[in-house]
Amino acid sequence: RYQRRVHGELGKQELKKHGWITISNQFLHTSLCLPENFDDLLAYDYDKKPPSVEWPQQRSIWRDYHEIIDEINLDEEQLKILQHIGNLSCTMIFKPNRDELTQIQQNTPEKFNDVELLYCTMLYLTFFNFLPGTRKIIFSLFDKMFTNPKIFQEFDKNSLLCKIIV
Repeated sequence: RYQRRVHGELGKQELKKHGWITISNQFLHTSLCLPENFDDLLAYDYDKKPPSVEWPQQRSIWRDYHEIIDEINLDEEQLKILQHIGNLSCTMIFKPNRDELTQIQQNTPEKFNDVELLYCTMLYLTFFNFLPGTRKIIFSLFDKMFTNPKIFQEFDKNSLLCKIIV
């Protein structure tokens, strides 16, 4: 998905200027191009002119999304978990992130019993594309939360978690 084929040194040099690396395969007589930093690839500059395919209120919805994520006080470990969850949407880095989440869940399952982390994860599932199998993996991380009959009371206690975005 994020890979491109590149032919020629000039193309490789131009791509390098824009933050892409190339990997040559002499057997296939081609090169593969990947972004140096996947986080930068998915970053969005809110101050630049919006794309022409923007739907009504797209900018305000994304601003609300980021404001809520910023307002929720997740600690460093929760932010790392959220980053691993977000990285599951990319097939190129899916496996190491899935393995890391599995290891975190096995070593410290209580990390996935946090209402704020669940809410941020639900926002990710709302705003980003995940394959059905990946969504199943993500939901399985929070199994105990979904079987907790008091989950909705926990959400209701925090007014920030009740804010409607879309």
